[in-house]
Amino acid sequence: MRWLILTVFLAGCATTPREPVNVDREVPFQLVNQNYITLPVRLNDKTTRTFVLDTGAGISVVSHSLCPELGCAQHGEQKGKRMSGQELSIPLTTMKSVAVGGHEQRDMPLGLFDMDKLMPGTDIVGILSLQYFKTRPFTIDFERHMIVFEDSASLAQIRTEGAVVPIELDPQGEALSIHLPLVLPNAEPAVMEVDTGSQSLILDEHFLDVLGIKKKKVRVVGGKDETGHEYKRYFTKLKGDIHLPRARDMKMDNPEVMFQKIIYDGLIGVYFLRQFRVTFDLQHAEMIFRKFSTAK
Repeated sequence: MRWLILTVFLAGCATTPREPVNVDREVPFQLVNQNYITLPVRLNDKTTRTFVLDTGAGISVVSHSLCPELGCAQHGEQKGKRMSGQELSIPLTTMKSVAVGGHEQRDMPLGLFDMDKLMPGTDIVGILSLQYFKTRPFTIDFERHMIVFEDSASLAQIRTEGAVVPIELDPQGEALSIHLPLVLPNAEPAVMEVDTGSQSLILDEHFLDVLGIKKKKVRVVGGKDETGHEYKRYFTKLKGDIHLPRARDMKMDNPEVMFQKIIYDGLIGVYFLRQFRVTFDLQHAEMIFRKFSTAK
């Protein structure tokens, strides 16, 4: 489970949806800096604020700064790990109501975090994780910039149109993350954490040798992250494509990739996902990928 996205969000805007919005099941989102999904979330039936949709965050969080208004009493904590293996803990609160569009969850546990320091200069006050969608199948439609809540009928139709891929669910206390199989060049298999809070395609450092990539021939960046953890990252472009198992046409050719020592095979972010309409059906442990519509 990658813990929290630790990045500064840059200015960006959403394109205008090309089709009418079905307000009963669709929520428009903005793709900030072409990579980060932001959407409106209503808290305690009283205030609507901007959150990031981050499938790699594990647990949803809200800013400490809203506590005077919302009355977030702290109780307990949630522990987790960053992708580099560092252990973190975060205090918990319970929100009486968290609503996205017409869908609401009552008495939802959220982490408390200083979002003002995490994302200075933005109006983002929280992170919405897969925890919210445990029983709510949904689609991230990167073509129309919509979050679409699905039902049994729409899921049945989607399965006939797209590539269905089994996923692994990784629940840890209140937190939840998921892992997707992916095929790398030379038919190398990998299991990737799915992380819409990240732009990047990241592979563990051992894949440099597996894929025959020489460290001295790629760009190398070293330093310390915001927690003081030292890292070394290797950047290059893969020769060949990455694709979904049994769905060779759901692919990306010659992708840019970052290698780093992490606790997973890899992490797959919006860089790959934004090519598709991506449906998450956590109750059946599946993701479904569809190509964009050709209709104008």
